[in-house]
Amino acid sequence: LSKLLQEFVRRSMPAQQPSAEVVLTAAGYRLMCPSTYTNGLAWWGKDAWYGYKDEEVWLHGGFMDGVRTQVNFYPKWSAGFVILCNGEGVTANPTTYAAVEARLRAEMLTLVEKRSQSQRQTTNS
Repeated sequence: LSKLLQEFVRRSMPAQQPSAEVVLTAAGYRLMCPSTYTNGLAWWGKDAWYGYKDEEVWLHGGFMDGVRTQVNFYPKWSAGFVILCNGEGVTANPTTYAAVEARLRAEMLTLVEKRSQSQRQTTNS
C-alpha cells in the first residue's frame, strides 16, 4: 500500500520520473484522477456526493463500526493528508471529524506556502 501511495503522489507531479518498479502507470493515474476532478475511479471529485464542488481535491475514505478514514489529495499542490479516527457507532462524530479535516487542510496550505517561498528563495539565489 505504501508503494502504491508513493507512486500515486509521484504520478501527480509532472517532473517526477517513475521508479524502477512501476506500481501505477501515468495512464492509470489519469484514469483514477482526471484533471477535470470528475468521474474519478475510486476517488471522489467535484461530481461525487462526498466531493467538494468548489475545490480541486480528490477524496477517498470509508467507515465501519469504530473506525473512519479519509484521504484528501490536492494534485495542484502535490500535497494531501490522511485522517484515521476511532469512534463508537457507525462513524466518528461528524462535527469533530469536519473540524479535524478543516484544521489539517489549513495546516497543509501553510506548509504548501512555506514550500513555495523556499523554492522562490532558492531560485532567486
